[in-house]
Amino acid sequence: MKYLITFLSLFLCQVSLAKQQSPLAHTFTGLNGKTHQISEVLGEKPIYIKFWASWCVPCNQQMPHFQQAYEQYGEKIQFYSVNIDLNDEKSMVSGMVDKYQLTMPTIMDSEGALSHHFELKGTPLHIIINRQGQVVHKTHEADKNLDNILSLLTKKEEGQLPAIELTASNADTLLLNIPKQG
Repeated sequence: MKYLITFLSLFLCQVSLAKQQSPLAHTFTGLNGKTHQISEVLGEKPIYIKFWASWCVPCNQQMPHFQQAYEQYGEKIQFYSVNIDLNDEKSMVSGMVDKYQLTMPTIMDSEGALSHHFELKGTPLHIIINRQGQVVHKTHEADKNLDNILSLLTKKEEGQLPAIELTASNADTLLLNIPKQG
């Protein structure tokens, strides 16, 4: 029993420490001075994070789509505009926010913690996280696929969609297994 209590104590400390070290638990200050902690939203509603840079041409091209998506889904999905803070001055970031009239929270990933956590390889990068904290969509494109994911996340409540599992049978093929409900 003594060992079990010690084990549980160590386990809980480890879980607590891991949660504290997650970049999602980090407090970011937005351009408007308001603080944001992404982990506070987990479990309440889905999250849409868009990584971008002011000098990135596709980022600029996709910004109107991002703002439109926020206007359409912002009450049901938490949006974060994340500047990667690579060769960008704060004035350039503010200029982008003004140019595209972005109204969602905009933060600068000055330490690269979020970029590293989501394995950013290039911008723009769109990350969609469900209520359980799982990344359900990761793409560089603002396309119909992204729109469909956003729409599904706002229309369906927990447990209404069957779990979908993709398994690789070989390098060329993925099998789609949809469990039967019942």
